[in-house]
Amino acid sequence: PIVLHYKFTEVWFKVFNIDLSVRHESWEALHEKYAPASLQFILDLKGLFVKIGQVMSSRADFVPIQYVDSFNMLQDSVPSWESGRVKEIVRESLRNNQKVNFEEVFEEFGEVLGSPSIGQVHRAKLTPQYGGENVAVKVMHPNARTKFRNDFKVFRSFCKVALPGWDPILKELELQMMTEFN
Repeated sequence: PIVLHYKFTEVWFKVFNIDLSVRHESWEALHEKYAPASLQFILDLKGLFVKIGQVMSSRADFVPIQYVDSFNMLQDSVPSWESGRVKEIVRESLRNNQKVNFEEVFEEFGEVLGSPSIGQVHRAKLTPQYGGENVAVKVMHPNARTKFRNDFKVFRSFCKVALPGWDPILKELELQMMTEFN
């Protein structure tokens, strides 16, 4: 409904030759209405959409300020996964890939330091056997790479309708974002 409302408004402006001041007010009202809903959409979809929202929140040069302001929380306040779920991911990875138990490696596995788009970062302390140091552990969400690729296909299809002409930008953005998995 959001894209349709914007597209309908664009057509309405052209068909009825609407005055520029009315156009400006109308666009501003749409941005005010849909920026919070778009943020919720991003938070529901997670992954790539969080990353795109992060990029948009830093681009006040071409993104309406209502979206920049709304999406700004994506820079450092993305809701984190439940810590038990994250510990299980780490536990399984250590068991399957390193053949060690979680408790052998970590003396403490604590607070979330950040929750970027493809995973999250936790404060942890290694056991003396592994150096005893305080470390940051970045945990990638399961299937994040595949989900990112699939989401990008959906996003590019969406942009062909909503933002024609953005395909070269999106190709570059996809290449840049996929480097995060290396």
